Amino acid sequence: MRDSTEPASTLLAALSRQREKPAPLSAFKVVIDRFLDKDEVVHLALEGNGWTWVDPLILATDRRVLLLRRGVFGFWSRLDEIAAGDVSGASLKVNMFFGKVIVSSRDGRRIRMGYDAEKHARAFVDSLNRMVSGHDR
Repeated sequence: MRDSTEPASTLLAALSRQREKPAPLSAFKVVIDRFLDKDEVVHLALEGNGWTWVDPLILATDRRVLLLRRGVFGFWSRLDEIAAGDVSGASLKVNMFFGKVIVSSRDGRRIRMGYDAEKHARAFVDSLNRMVSGHDR
């Protein structure tokens, strides 16, 4: 059995890859406690742009791709998820100032999340596609 702190450490590590400063545990404790299993491993994370204080977060774990959103008063909610084995790939829809990350399932479902940092979004999509193809774990 894995250490119960694994979801916290792997989430913070994944978030910190796209930040200048490390992601604070206090800001994501609710995500860890409410949405991640005690032995779930977060491989990738991308903070999206909700254009307000209602910002989305997409996570790729060893079990699923999970789309969450932080609400007006800091409450997080699950918007959608796709089981890891059902993910067929990811793509970017690029616009002039912002765009969307699109994660597709084998049955045609799609999870979409807006972003404003193309560099980070592209890294998320490329890494997820490598994981799906079995070239990166």
